[in-house]
Amino acid sequence: MGILSKLSKLSKYKNDVSAISKGRTGQRVKRRATGKVTGKIMRRLFR
Repeated sequence: MGILSKLSKLSKYKNDVSAISKGRTGQRVKRRATGKVTGKIMRRLFR
C-alpha cells in the first residue's frame, strides 16, 4: 500500500468522523454508496 492510498483512506475516515459529529451519517452513506455504484458502472463501460 503506497503513501497516497494511505492518505486517501485517512482522509476518508476523517470525513466519516466529521459527518458523525455533525449528524449527517445517512447523507454520507448514501453518497458513498452512489459513488461505488457509479464507479462500477463506469469501469464496465470503459474497459
